[in-house]
Amino acid sequence: MSLADTVYERLRAAIENLELPPGTHLQEVELASQYGVSRTPIREALRRLAVEGFVELSHGRGATVAQGNLRDILDAYEVRKLLEPYAAAQAARLGGDDPRLERLQRELAGLAGPPATEQDVRERERLDRELHGLIAELTGNQLLARIIRDLHSRVQRVYVQLGSGGRFERIQEEHLKVIAAIRSGDADGAAAAMAAHLDANSLNVSRGKET
Repeated sequence: MSLADTVYERLRAAIENLELPPGTHLQEVELASQYGVSRTPIREALRRLAVEGFVELSHGRGATVAQGNLRDILDAYEVRKLLEPYAAAQAARLGGDDPRLERLQRELAGLAGPPATEQDVRERERLDRELHGLIAELTGNQLLARIIRDLHSRVQRVYVQLGSGGRFERIQEEHLKVIAAIRSGDADGAAAAMAAHLDANSLNVSRGKET
């Protein structure tokens, strides 16, 4: 990969993982020093991220991690509700015996009560990101997996803006239902559990509380 590609991948990962939360100001000079490159690949990477909606460019003020808005998130959920139940069904048909599902099921089941610290919140977000990404991967359709991961990251990046709406424990239960259906090979049940999970999330978002 070119230097610009490398910087793009690292910056995008930092934005998706919320290491760079919405509203973070990105200085080319600081990023160039951090990544050990000139400002040119930084500038190219930021332009690419701006095209994809991850950052906002402002003349004379550099770049800022995009805040996102409620309409964009609801639109993303509408597309997710079309794709992810299908992905869950395909995962049940093709990858229900994947050992990573068992590990995620065990980790999710080990969560107790609402998150007490910021680290607890980040851990739940990590598990959420990993589960949805794994289900997409298990479809065997790389294009579908990329689209789902992109949509999920666009939604998850605004968690810090709107809060969870107190849904952490409900999300945990919903995730466990999805995993159980996939691991048992129940394609219809996996699709229904995923649809119910996304419906509940989008309803929460429509009330102004992101989950």
